[in-house]
This record gives sequence, structure tokens and C-alpha cells, in this order.
Amino acid sequence: MEFSFIILLIVNLIIFKNESLFYKLFGVYDFPDEKRKIHKIPISLAGGFIVLINFIIGSIIVINENIIQNHLLIILFSILFYLVGYFDDKNNIKPLKKTLLNILLILIFLIISKSFLLEDLKSFYFSDLINLNNYSLFFTVFCFISFLNALNMYDGINGQSGIYLLFLFIYLLIICKNLFFITLIFPLVLFLYFNFKNKCFLGNSGINFLSFIVFVFFINTYHLEYFKGIEEILILMFLPGIEMARLFFFRISKLQSPFKADNQHLHHLLLKFFDSKNVVIITSLCSIIPIFLFKFFDFSYLVILILLFIYFGTIIFLQKKIKS
Repeated sequence: MEFSFIILLIVNLIIFKNESLFYKLFGVYDFPDEKRKIHKIPISLAGGFIVLINFIIGSIIVINENIIQNHLLIILFSILFYLVGYFDDKNNIKPLKKTLLNILLILIFLIISKSFLLEDLKSFYFSDLINLNNYSLFFTVFCFISFLNALNMYDGINGQSGIYLLFLFIYLLIICKNLFFITLIFPLVLFLYFNFKNKCFLGNSGINFLSFIVFVFFINTYHLEYFKGIEEILILMFLPGIEMARLFFFRISKLQSPFKADNQHLHHLLLKFFDSKNVVIITSLCSIIPIFLFKFFDFSYLVILILLFIYFGTIIFLQKKIKS
């Protein structure tokens, strides 16, 4: 195990020492548009590739069947999801077309590997399992696409999505007590270093791939009963999930496409009053604190209601403050 992590450390050191060459070889950049994008120069979209390289190597040399079942299949689909995002980064695929491609891929994956289907839901508050029966495939696809869109919309400012993903994998490391997750924590730390220096972004390629990886590990962790109930997963995804739901409702109410980009995200509103570093601190705390509150108060639904009240109260306050 120690030798495996030494190999991963060497891989990341090579990337670190040759970052400029790495970006040039990757060859895809995010260009400022003077509208929504706040960076001033083209930024490499190689962040996801850094994590993908580590994940592939780690999946081969640090195999643990309790954590990553069907690892070769997962590696293959990780690459496929990455490629969908890569071509989106490069050619700007229409949102509907990209969503359909992702739905097709996750459908094929779930049909091949039925062990990742959500066939029942266990809750803290209901003694009986909720059996999904014939709806398990539809529900599992819905969960994945929802998380993918939520994470994609959450990825809008340096450090925000990187810190959130890092937290998720550290959380999995703690509750599963398995060192395999270090193979994802290593490269995310390296990515965050580059990201905060404004040298690279995750890109749609990274978001696509990492959404799939989080989905796979969350489903597997749920089946292994490390998660005590479905509410634990919902709380871990609270901020990206509620942001997506609010923005989708807002856009549809205005007869717009739910995928249409705008400046109504929480981080955009906060940027009117704080610099980007402080905004990342605020949103990161809003992503991390809910799960600790939920556990501290013994998984009470009252915590969820209070979090919703605080979130929507903050959004309304910020919007009114901006208008005034």
C-alpha cells in the first residue's frame, strides 16, 4: 500500500514540476467572455485530467473490492464521461445534447452493472425500507443527472467545487476507513493549488468525470451501509442541490431553459459584497457545516428545515440588498 502511494506521489510531483508543459499538451483553455466569466486570461481546463490520471493509476495499483467493485468497468466509464465533458469544453456542446449523452452513458453503465442501482431507500425516520421495484433504474439515473447538473452549476469560482469535492472524499475516507480515497484526495489538493493560483480549472471534463466517481462511491457506500440513511447523502449534497433546484425553478418560471447560464448563483450574489476568497470560504462552510449539524442534533429533520430557511432568507436578503 505504501509503495502504491509513493507512485502516486511521484506522478503528482512530475505534474507539479512540469505544469506549463502539461497544460500545453492538454491544449484546452477557458477563454474570458467579459460577461459571466471573471478571469482575464485563458485558463487551462486540465484540472479534471490531473484527477483522472491519479484515479486510473490508483484504481489499478490500489484495488480494494469493498470500495471499488468492477473497477475496470468504472475506469472505462470514467474515461467516457470525461470525454463527453472534454468535447464540451472544446466544442461547446448544447446542454440538451450533452445531457442526453450522459443519460445514455449512465443507462448503459447501470444495465451492465446492476449492483449500482438504488433498489430501496432506508431512512432515519421510517422503519420500513422504501422499495423502488421497477422504478429503480429511472430513479438512479435521475439521481445521477441531478447531481451532475448540481455540481456543474456549483462550479463557478476558484476553489469552490474543488474544496467541496475534497470534503466529500475526506468524509468517505473517514466513514469507510479506507485509504483508497487518498488516490483522489492527493490530486484534488494539487488541483486546488493550481486553481487558487488561477492556472487551471476542472472544466466540464473534470465535473463530468468526478460526478460519476462521486455517484459510484456514494452508491457503493450506501449499499455497504456506511451511510445510515438517504438523508445523510442529501445533507452532504445540500448546497449544490438546493442551488440547482432554486435556479431551475427561477429560470423555468421566466420561461427560460433551465440550463441557461445566469448570474443568480449564490456565489455571484456574494461577489457583490465580498472578494472571491471570502466568498469561497462562505460557500465552503455552507457546504460542510450542514452534515456536522445534522449529526450533532441526532439527524433531526428540524435541522433541514432551519437550513432551508437560512438559505432562502440569505438569497432574498442579498437580492434585495443588490437592488437597493
